[in-house]
Amino acid sequence: MKFIYFINLDDFLVTLNFGKTGMISSPSIANLFTYKSLHPIYNLDIDELMKNPHSYSGFSSPRMSNIAITSMSKNGFRLQYGIKNPKPISEAQIIKSELIANIEIEFEKIRREISPNSPSRLIAIYLAEDSYEGRTMLKNMFNKKNNFKIAPVKITCNLLFHKADSKWITEYEKTGNKIAIKKYWQGIPFDKNPEFEYLLEGTIELKNEIDKSELKNKYGS
Repeated sequence: MKFIYFINLDDFLVTLNFGKTGMISSPSIANLFTYKSLHPIYNLDIDELMKNPHSYSGFSSPRMSNIAITSMSKNGFRLQYGIKNPKPISEAQIIKSELIANIEIEFEKIRREISPNSPSRLIAIYLAEDSYEGRTMLKNMFNKKNNFKIAPVKITCNLLFHKADSKWITEYEKTGNKIAIKKYWQGIPFDKNPEFEYLLEGTIELKNEIDKSELKNKYGS
């Protein structure tokens, strides 16, 4: 199967890695090479993660950032973003992060129950099929990102992998019915027109040399 990946060109670490190496890895790979151990997200008390901002340390991800924002906000931290000219995180962003965090926590709890050998949504790489439908799904998934590139990739390291219909996420958001989460982790199509996403714990590499050259020239120096 041919895969594509949504590259957020405003993400410094993603563009730096693609620019320097033509590849990116999930946080678990980085954790394995650095600490010689499984990523802590697979063993942490998931409820403690939301309550205690100090319960987690290690390589992060955008979804983990939502949990960190929620946890710190609930514990009275003053939240800012940026290094040189830090700006406060808006109340609207905190509310949005909490909504996302609550959804992802429920998905993680049920993953541990029924599909423990699947990659966690909290730190996995998200892929789609290289098709019109796959590109549309990625654009809809990251519809707030305006500076991006969708590129063909190949999987060069596969530790954990899961194929799921992303429509179950929308169904859970609408109904709050946890059966939708179970069916997501069981890999069951939502209907006759599924929108499959592929979760990967591993490494992907840009497939086309033209994409490698473009990102190297812009972000690799």
